[in-house]
Amino acid sequence: MDIKSINVEDGRVKLEVNDDMVVIKGEIDHMNPKEFMEDFLNSVHNEAVNTGMKKVKVDIGDLTFLNSSGIKELLKWIIKLSQLDTDKRYSIVFLYNPEVTWQPLSLEMLVKLAPQNIILQGKEDKIL
Repeated sequence: MDIKSINVEDGRVKLEVNDDMVVIKGEIDHMNPKEFMEDFLNSVHNEAVNTGMKKVKVDIGDLTFLNSSGIKELLKWIIKLSQLDTDKRYSIVFLYNPEVTWQPLSLEMLVKLAPQNIILQGKEDKIL
């Protein structure tokens, strides 16, 4: 994927793409993470749809905090994915760290929105 990396001004958040892996790391506790998350996630979504990808891996293992506004941005991405025709849908594989308190609980909620398209995988497991 050819998507521009984003470093949020305070340097505590980085969103990037390394080959075929989306990486989101740091702490997202901003009042309005939509300002930097929305365009980035839309770019990932559009790239996946336009290139016919079947799987997008998202490494959030080093994302130590994500506030409710940040979770809302992930929800919007998943809803957008769910609205695609079935043949254009792809899976989102979240590579997470089960020791980061917010991750298992919040991610399980996201899976319930689109269980056929959202996959959770602990970072200690082998990447699919």
